[in-house]
Amino acid sequence: MIKVFTDAAVNGNPGDVGLGVLVLKDGEQLPFKISVEEKMDNHLAEFTAINWALGWLLEEGLQEELIFMHTDSKVTADAISKRYTKKEANRIVLKEIQNKLKGFSQLFVKWIPESENRGADQLARQALQQTIGK
Repeated sequence: MIKVFTDAAVNGNPGDVGLGVLVLKDGEQLPFKISVEEKMDNHLAEFTAINWALGWLLEEGLQEELIFMHTDSKVTADAISKRYTKKEANRIVLKEIQNKLKGFSQLFVKWIPESENRGADQLARQALQQTIGK
């Protein structure tokens, strides 16, 4: 079983973005800090974090694993569940997410409270600082 925690940090709305992804696999923690060049709002950044994590899982060939993906963004989790979001920019990334999800046999996206997502939050904040520092 693999657990993936995703988060985004945004400075402004829209603003500079940092993404954090924490993967727990085989007792190992794999932290990722992703700086994003384009400015975006917080919801689009949350979709982008999940999309990035899915891409990484696919690249690693983990499609057959049991995967629980956690986000503290209720908006994002609900949109993935309902397969719909109003905002056009979010719809584009949601479509990419839906296409990637087709490649997994057992992947579940779950909303969690912010207090349970501190690892990914910290990574996102560090990535945001790297983005701002560029």
